[in-house]
Amino acid sequence: MFGLSEKGFKRKLYSDIENDLFIRAKDMFGNDINLSERSPLGIFLRVIAWSLSLIWQVAEKTYHQGHLSSAEGLSLDYVCEKADIYRFPALKATGEVKFTGKAGKKIYKGFKVATNNNVVYETVEEVQISSDGTVKAKVICTQLGDIGNVDANTIKTIINPELDIDSVNNTERFLTGREVETDDELRDRYKLSFIASGKATINAIIAHLLKIPTLKGYKVLENDTMEVKNNMQPKSIKVIALGGTDEEIGRAIFESKAAGIQTNGNVTYMATDNLGYKHEIKFSRASEVSIFAKIDITFNITTINKDELKKEVISRFKKYIRSINMGDTVIISKIISAILSEDIKDVDVMIGKSNASLARSNITLLDEEVPTVMDENITINEV
Repeated sequence: MFGLSEKGFKRKLYSDIENDLFIRAKDMFGNDINLSERSPLGIFLRVIAWSLSLIWQVAEKTYHQGHLSSAEGLSLDYVCEKADIYRFPALKATGEVKFTGKAGKKIYKGFKVATNNNVVYETVEEVQISSDGTVKAKVICTQLGDIGNVDANTIKTIINPELDIDSVNNTERFLTGREVETDDELRDRYKLSFIASGKATINAIIAHLLKIPTLKGYKVLENDTMEVKNNMQPKSIKVIALGGTDEEIGRAIFESKAAGIQTNGNVTYMATDNLGYKHEIKFSRASEVSIFAKIDITFNITTINKDELKKEVISRFKKYIRSINMGDTVIISKIISAILSEDIKDVDVMIGKSNASLARSNITLLDEEVPTVMDENITINEV
């Protein structure tokens, strides 16, 4: 039986449709009707069968779009909305830069600065250079996504120089930019959402952390012994976070940890309960490890658009690095697997924590380390 049944949905294949049309034609015109591939009626029925098979494919896809495991794109958004879970949108990176110049000089809202590779930011408020010749200003990237996440000391270009404004620099890394949440990320967050209402488990803490749009990475450690272990107090937890504000991280821990359980870390947030009492919540910030890469590519002879393929290789490499969790290992073979395609004959990959340490070996990260990668740290060579 085709279509919907108690066993689900069964799609009618092209061959099934063709066979049904041939049977119907013989019923109407007799068994001796010519239905060969070159006969007018045979050609016509095959064209109709192909068109109908496409409709059956759409029907099957529509059926599966109602299921979490198979829904994609907007259909997955609709599925997750039933649990009040919404896809995180792309966000622009924000942060602070430090201007130097003549005391009293005003820097207007919308003043543009940039990195060496033309990632542009603009001030979100008007500021005035103080008596010491400096002032800090909040800026926001003009582009959505990860492109605005840059290392410290990289925003040094003033787009439209003005008299009495000498220099600009970002003393800290920008982290808050993010791409649109992927289908896989949304599915994982949906599954964890059902334990978010619970408390006192590691999964519940993770579920609350995943509600933070600007969270880039996390790890939850537990010491369930009565002794100090890995610099953690007895019967305590330690959350290591990359991204998100101190308030967002601290609040997520406070709302999900068990009462009486201690927290560890070098960042302290004072949470307030419903009765107004203060509670000290500690957690740690992840340390970022920049990943450098040298990728030598051998293209197939028939390959065209090599420049576009090189950009695609960089995109695939960055996607793999972003998929690595805190404390995991950057694996060479997985990088090669992610890069290879029908247009690439061979690839040789070297990675390291600096250009000087590039090697054909894996990189093992510590518990508090999370890998990051910038376009300028990736070298692509055609061999």
